[in-house]
Amino acid sequence: ERHVEERARGAAELARELGRATVRATFRRFFPANAATLSPATTLAALSPIWRQYHSWGETEVALTADGSASVRLRRPLPGAEVLRAWTAGMLEQVVTLAGGRDVRVDELHSGLDDRQASWTFEISWRG
Repeated sequence: ERHVEERARGAAELARELGRATVRATFRRFFPANAATLSPATTLAALSPIWRQYHSWGETEVALTADGSASVRLRRPLPGAEVLRAWTAGMLEQVVTLAGGRDVRVDELHSGLDDRQASWTFEISWRG
């Protein structure tokens, strides 16, 4: 049982790093603004139309909750995809980092049904 848990944790860590790497490789193509004019909040606000550049599934809703934090809800994710949740967390972390955020933290708050639809919710915080 411990071996299975370690393998699952390793898969999630790898998926999160792959999400970060994908954004590092493509960020300028999908977020072409001058790096000096980007901010985490405005970049996250533009996430919904950019999502389709990365995925053919799910829909994002971004709620900027306060200075240095946001909530991202992903509706209609692929079912049973724990590794994709980790990939998405890595992607969100890297988007905020490349948009100027420091000490970025991405936590998954909830996975389940929301208005009879599957959804994942991520809480993001940053400085800067």
